[in-house]
Amino acid sequence: FASEIGSVLGPWTEDNAYHIARIMDIQMRPDSMKASHILISYSGAYGAAQTVVRTKIGARQLADSLLNVANANNFSELATEFSDDPSAVENSGDLGWFADGQMVSEFNQACINNEVNDIKIVETNFGFHIIHITGKKELSKKIRIAQINLRITYSKETHNLAFTEATHFASSVNDLASFDSVSTNKQLNVMKGDYIREMEASIMGIPTSRSIVRWMFEDEVTIGKVSDVFDFDNQIVVAIVTDIRKKGYLPLEDVKEFIKPLVIRDVKAKQLISKLSGSKDINNVATENNVTIETAGALSFNTYSLPKYGPEQFVQGHMFAAEKGSFGGPVKGDQGVYVFQLDNIIPAPENKVNYRFTIEQVRSSFEQMAEQSAYNAIDEAAEIIDFRKYVY
Repeated sequence: FASEIGSVLGPWTEDNAYHIARIMDIQMRPDSMKASHILISYSGAYGAAQTVVRTKIGARQLADSLLNVANANNFSELATEFSDDPSAVENSGDLGWFADGQMVSEFNQACINNEVNDIKIVETNFGFHIIHITGKKELSKKIRIAQINLRITYSKETHNLAFTEATHFASSVNDLASFDSVSTNKQLNVMKGDYIREMEASIMGIPTSRSIVRWMFEDEVTIGKVSDVFDFDNQIVVAIVTDIRKKGYLPLEDVKEFIKPLVIRDVKAKQLISKLSGSKDINNVATENNVTIETAGALSFNTYSLPKYGPEQFVQGHMFAAEKGSFGGPVKGDQGVYVFQLDNIIPAPENKVNYRFTIEQVRSSFEQMAEQSAYNAIDEAAEIIDFRKYVY
């Protein structure tokens, strides 16, 4: 940041590579900007819906007409009525704050080059955008660089030395105890992969290590079996099988540490529910249990989580099934036991919101779910024996 345009930096080493860079440009740019837009698409434009049949010339004419009448007061109304961006029915064209470089380059540069409150037109692959620039953060210095990276690779001699050492190691161990002792004495790097499935492509930390996975699932491989030497791109590996989980339910000892906190949570929840089951006044519950009543604010069906507590779909479902002014609970959630009082219900608007985009999202989600569920049902009913591990 202290150098000038054209300065060459480096070389330096980082991440097992040499790097050299040149400063190509320096600009004062905002970190983020805020804008609203009206998208006028045309047939053949990127992302255009099949219902869009206007030509590119027609799209330009409509965009120019909108530019002539658009102002800060009517922009959201025009976006809701004319924009081909599906999200406009929900946000009236308001894109909110976005980072410099987040939008397509033409759109981003138009926001950079113009001032707050300007209304401009710009063309992108999506069509013509009428942009209302509504905010910019303070300018900060930004630098564009060109960089060359040269990977530092090992020599043939280094590879042969490592392969020879791995061969000696593999021949000197024959069980878990000797594997641990010899690797410790030689200060070798031991990586662990927990419960690898037979169709996994690799082991964590060793890219393209499918051959190790295939070896692990050979019929004669048992606990304590040591592999031959595997030679990968930049790693020489000797593997050993430390445990095997048979198909079916796991023994309690294998899962005890994972399920213990869940069991404790459920037992505590039962105790709290028993204690609170006679309560009908939220103020009394708060006083008797020394807790604070918290207001959740306006919740809707697509609210992902309760404020401060995270996703609680079961609890939220009870809230939406309650009547205005009613006391609800106790209800067991993932983060605690809840009681609530429903203060108000705001009815959904009638025929004032276009739900087309939301409907398409939900339909697409259900179609994918149905397809996957059908596949799983057929797979389970057919009792398929999977031999892919032998050829993959």
